[in-house]
Amino acid sequence: MNTCQQCESSFAIDQGERAQRMDLSPVIAGVKYDLPEPKLCPNCRMQRRMVFRNERKLFQRTSSKSGKAMLSMYSDDTVFPVFANSEWWADENEANIYGQDIDWNRPFFEQMHEMSLKVPRMQFFKTGEESMDNAEYTNCVSSLKDCYLAFATSYSEGCSYLDYTDKCFDCYDCYFIFGCTQCYECVDCENCTRLAHSQQCKTCSDSYFLYDCKDTKNSIACVGLRNKEYHILNKPVSKEQYETVLADLKQGNKQRIAQIRTSFEELKQSVPKKYIQGEGSEDVTGNAIWNSQQCYNSYDIYNSERLRHSAWVMDSKDCMDFYAWGEGTELTYDAVGCGDKVYASQFVSHSFGVKESQYLELCMYSSNCFGCVGLKKKQYCILNKQYTKEEYEMLVPKLIAHMKSTGEW
Repeated sequence: MNTCQQCESSFAIDQGERAQRMDLSPVIAGVKYDLPEPKLCPNCRMQRRMVFRNERKLFQRTSSKSGKAMLSMYSDDTVFPVFANSEWWADENEANIYGQDIDWNRPFFEQMHEMSLKVPRMQFFKTGEESMDNAEYTNCVSSLKDCYLAFATSYSEGCSYLDYTDKCFDCYDCYFIFGCTQCYECVDCENCTRLAHSQQCKTCSDSYFLYDCKDTKNSIACVGLRNKEYHILNKPVSKEQYETVLADLKQGNKQRIAQIRTSFEELKQSVPKKYIQGEGSEDVTGNAIWNSQQCYNSYDIYNSERLRHSAWVMDSKDCMDFYAWGEGTELTYDAVGCGDKVYASQFVSHSFGVKESQYLELCMYSSNCFGCVGLKKKQYCILNKQYTKEEYEMLVPKLIAHMKSTGEW
């Protein structure tokens, strides 16, 4: 057993995890550099990753480039520059201008931090901005129209107060919903329409207070139903009885609503539930796992394979200690907010499509880079300084040895 250096709890590392970590170790100039075993438990490691991702807190500030007022995920007293997203992408000064030489007499992270304070960041973390329309008050999002206070949301329209949603229309106050339309106060729902106050439902419609229901419509306060219509508290009722109760709900009859809520909660406690949320998965531990295999201690996972200690990852495989996004990411270790085919990289934050790189933040479609911030389509950079392939492959092994000597690797 290992002891976490942060919370002092005990945690185990089994042989499967050790083998996977070795498979994820970086290969530089044909030589593999083994990743050491972690000193923190999985929960503390997840907390450390999440510290780097501000999804929901917005600030009024000015652009460090143009001086124009704007909203941002960074406050106005942030020590590094912050540009409007359009300014960041169009910036004529590539981030290599902030590059610096390696000082072999100092710890590497100290040097990277010093350099990172000079590099501009984007006001928000957004993709597909060319398809954004009236979605200013959002962050960690992609392709939205007419959305307000929506976070970690993509391909949605007319939605407000959402977290972790995809392909939704006219939905409000929802969390982890997908392919839904006109839903309100729903959690973990998929392909539902005109559903309210419900959780863990799939292809349900025109209903209130459902839990773990599928293909159910015109029902109120039901649990575990399949292919049902006109039910209240899991009992069949006539259409007329249903519409009478529905009218009370729509008119805001507080006494009737309170009675239904109380009876619904009692019913939820009495009906057996599956031990794990999710479908189509094999050999998994955690919860909320769909169409995935060999995922351990992982949560909110979709269409993925061979993940460990990960959360909110989709369409990815062979990754460990990964939080948020994915979409084609492979062979990646200790990453947060990364996607669009990140490959064979370690210790990466909020980057798109990077390959065979280590210790990156906000780098886009770059490869073979080490300890860099804010690069776009670059290769063979260390601390944002450009090198030749030969120089890079000579310096990185030396730098890893230096980091081992300082206890940073």
